[in-house]
Amino acid sequence: MLTEETRKILKESNLNIDDLKQILLDNFINGDDLYLVGLDFSDFEGDVYISEMKVKRNLWQGCQKVGGNLSQYFQTVGRDLYQNNQEVGETLFQNHQQVKEDLWQDQQEVSCDLWQNFQKVKGDLMQNYQEVKGDLHQDSQEVQGCLLQGFQKVQGSLWQDKQKVKCDLKQDCQSVKGDLYSCESNIKEKK
Repeated sequence: MLTEETRKILKESNLNIDDLKQILLDNFINGDDLYLVGLDFSDFEGDVYISEMKVKRNLWQGCQKVGGNLSQYFQTVGRDLYQNNQEVGETLFQNHQQVKEDLWQDQQEVSCDLWQNFQKVKGDLMQNYQEVKGDLHQDSQEVQGCLLQGFQKVQGSLWQDKQKVKCDLKQDCQSVKGDLYSCESNIKEKK
């Protein structure tokens, strides 16, 4: 990918972020797409920051293997945001989402606590088929469509209070070993 001449220039120069961008565009384009796939920082002792990127089309961030924390926050997405097939060793936070259509947070298997609260969804919110070994927090949610929270298996406590739902609220087939907190839900049928 990088030529020996480019490697030499990189070693000798003091690059800024615009220089790095140009090197990437000059050396890692395949068709119309920029490929930064397979970067291995496992022998690097520091943190890796990949933030404040502006992308005109799609941004693919798949198959990450992270020894510490993976933080993906303050994302503004023009179309769809996919965060599928996550394997998390400790706590999974999916809070403070504002979604113009539907939000799917189904089929989570979490070994500690799962936080899915403070959601504002203009479509439907699906939080089905959760298996949580710790506590499950699904409170303070505003949903313009339907809220589906069925088939949940929780080893700890389950919080599902302060939910505002315009259409249907379905919370069937829930197994909770700890306490269940589900007060102050406000359901309004569509007219």
